Amino acid sequence: MTLFWIAVACLRDPVLVGVEPRAPSSDDADDETAPYERGPGVQVDCVHLTGGPWEAARDEVAKQLGDIVAIEDLGEDGRRIELTGGELRELDGTVYQARFELEAPLRRSAALAAAGLSTPVDRWYGTHREWLVRWTGGFARLRLGKQADDAELVTWVECSRWLPKDQRRR
Repeated sequence: MTLFWIAVACLRDPVLVGVEPRAPSSDDADDETAPYERGPGVQVDCVHLTGGPWEAARDEVAKQLGDIVAIEDLGEDGRRIELTGGELRELDGTVYQARFELEAPLRRSAALAAAGLSTPVDRWYGTHREWLVRWTGGFARLRLGKQADDAELVTWVECSRWLPKDQRRR
């Protein structure tokens, strides 16, 4: 008999006392269909351009990185698509990496903002030519090229959602 009442209780929608159900509004529909807009100060929105299908991102890539200059086959690493303002890499139709030159040398945090990332980074790894951080903001690797060996300013950004060699190891 107890099982019967549990089954009956599960058939009804759960109700919270004192909370009125909200009817869907027209604002909710607008949020889902709102067109993409690049944020202020974002030079190339790596968050938006990477991780999804190449064909879906193609028009926005043209706006942010320019026209296709060359396409190079990288074998099991996919294709490298060279553009007038940078380059993308895609594998099986999915863009996994974006790289671009900054308009002017910037500090690391400003360079990340120019790439559409607002993620604070706790620990950077530095070499004589670049700054590197792994597994931050939904990216497997972020690389920022130093202006000079001992400089704090960077001149280019590379954002990798994932790396094909890491995927092959699994």
